[in-house]
Amino acid sequence: MTGAAVQGLAAGFVGNGFQGPGGSAYVSVLSDTPFTSVSLKSGVVSFEAAGVIGSTRPISVPEPASAALFGAGLLGLGLVRRRRA
Repeated sequence: MTGAAVQGLAAGFVGNGFQGPGGSAYVSVLSDTPFTSVSLKSGVVSFEAAGVIGSTRPISVPEPASAALFGAGLLGLGLVRRRRA
């Protein structure tokens, strides 16, 4: 990393970095392209990865099927209660 440049980013990635106190370097990378691994390499004696945060987009949940099953269960409980009364 030199200055504010992040080297070796693949296509579809946006990155930025800056040098902090004591010569520490901070990097931020954003991507709409899915990836499964991150490789961090350093040519200096000490290297630390702190605050690595990953996030994913929410996936759809088949709620109509769950709601129908729950409703059928409630209907069944209502019928059982009505027969006992």
